[in-house]
Amino acid sequence: MGNEYDHFLKDPSDYLFRIMLSRVSDNLAGIAALPKLTDISGYMGAMALATVMASPETEKAFMTLIKAGKILRRAQHKQTKFMQMMEDSGFPPYFQGAAMPPFDVISHSMRGMSGTMQDMFRQPEKIIEATEKILELTLERPLPPPSPLGHTRIFMTNTRGSDDFMSQKHFDKFYWPTFRKLVHGLIEKGTTPCIFFEGNFTSRLEYLLDFPRGSILVRLDTTDIYRAKEVLKDHLCIQGNVPSSLLQVGTVQQVKDYCKELIDRVGKDGGFILSPRSSTDEAKPENLKAMIDFTREYGIYR
Repeated sequence: MGNEYDHFLKDPSDYLFRIMLSRVSDNLAGIAALPKLTDISGYMGAMALATVMASPETEKAFMTLIKAGKILRRAQHKQTKFMQMMEDSGFPPYFQGAAMPPFDVISHSMRGMSGTMQDMFRQPEKIIEATEKILELTLERPLPPPSPLGHTRIFMTNTRGSDDFMSQKHFDKFYWPTFRKLVHGLIEKGTTPCIFFEGNFTSRLEYLLDFPRGSILVRLDTTDIYRAKEVLKDHLCIQGNVPSSLLQVGTVQQVKDYCKELIDRVGKDGGFILSPRSSTDEAKPENLKAMIDFTREYGIYR
């Protein structure tokens, strides 16, 4: 996409459908041969579209999507039944929708990390234009329906904004402006952004004071959670950050000790949700149970 920013900026739908989608898999390569939707009109447009769709490559692409769609529909049916079972058991849905910081959209999928890093030096103005366009498109999307309790929580990850990925100078230039506008925009729409700050966000915690009190949930990975408590205090709710490694290889007592330290220091005066740092894949069941049971027993306000 190094020379394709203008295509995206001029016609995002065409670029994302015919160009990006055709690159997702070799089986979808035939989508690139389709005419632009704006070129399809009347009898001649229909004939042109039919001709392309009859080609082996394009037919393969659409048959691949149909096959995948049937599998997904079966999985979604099971997921819906599971979510209903959880709700009937007293566990309402945690999130109702999702959004991505504009810079992450580019660096995760559109250009990849390597391509994006090159563009930050070779054509920085194009990245900024693209993030503004992605911001606009994201905020134009309709909101998902609220939860049974009336909440609309939007899950979001903050990956490339980590201290581990970019300098403070680049964060201020490329990441923060559209990330800030996105979060404020979602708040103004009545949602609660629940943001997972992957990696280390310690040096940038003060930025979060820009958001209204109680407006977002801050889930932390390797960020210094005790420093986060000092900075955010009672301004924003903090979530985290029991290490996944501890749940995987630690002892039950080590898990309890770690949870106690978090509750005593970060949970003081409220505004804290104890949870794992990230995925609980391969965690020892007894450790996961210890984390939950200890928190329910000890994590109360006396």
